[in-house]
Amino acid sequence: MAGILTPASATILVDAVKQRHPDVPLHIHTHDTAGFGVASMMACAAAGADVVDVATDSLSGMTSQPSMGALVAAQMGTERPVHGEYSRKQLYGVAAWYLL
Repeated sequence: MAGILTPASATILVDAVKQRHPDVPLHIHTHDTAGFGVASMMACAAAGADVVDVATDSLSGMTSQPSMGALVAAQMGTERPVHGEYSRKQLYGVAAWYLL
């Protein structure tokens, strides 16, 4: 897969879709082939995307989705922290399980 959604393009795309269809939930899916998937998903979230796809750390990157652990860590302390019931310790435990 291409994985060429840049952060700048992501911002433009999400903003345009949300302006035209504000009541439609927007779910973004991309791959991390070019290596900037986490930055692109952060840009999507900041622009108003409702859901972004990620993969557990040990299965992420390249032709897979951006890293869940990296996204969670990068969003900590920002205005848009990752919401959910899972702690970082639990998320890293899932990633470690796949390494066995």
